[in-house]
Amino acid sequence: MTDVNFINAYNEVILDNFNAVLKQNFMFQTQIKFLQDQANELESLREKVNSFDEVVKERDNLSHRVSQLTNDVSDRDRTIQNASNSDADRHRLQTALNSQAKDIDLLNEQIRKLEDLSKAKQEYVKQLEEMLPNSKRKKLGLPPIEVEETVEDTKVVAIKEVKTPEKTPVKNDVVLKEVANGGSF
Repeated sequence: MTDVNFINAYNEVILDNFNAVLKQNFMFQTQIKFLQDQANELESLREKVNSFDEVVKERDNLSHRVSQLTNDVSDRDRTIQNASNSDADRHRLQTALNSQAKDIDLLNEQIRKLEDLSKAKQEYVKQLEEMLPNSKRKKLGLPPIEVEETVEDTKVVAIKEVKTPEKTPVKNDVVLKEVANGGSF
């Protein structure tokens, strides 16, 4: 019986051992399967982190590109603003120049008219001086005029102008009456 008891005890120990080994094996396999699922999940998380890192890099690149484009647009806006300011300045200066040129033309025209008027008045004064009697000329300090013909008191004298080959002839349509040379005595 000893052998049977031994074998029974041995079988019992083997069975307990086998049960313990099986339990331990099941436990390890369960843990392995659980860890394998976590490892697979961890791998997918790593892939997601890597793709997230790529997205972050791409976002940084795009952000940098946006800032470059914003700076480029602001530089072009400044260039356009400067160009429009210079165009406005050019327009303002051209307008001022045009108005001054018109003013100069008007003033030159007025000067020409005044010179013509002055020449006409000088001619008229000269004619009047020539009509003065010698006694009055002497009092005024003008040289006496030698008259070849005597003109009657009521005769109208027309003075003709000698035309010279100038570019702009002077018009003189003044008709003067000569008054009696004598005094009122």
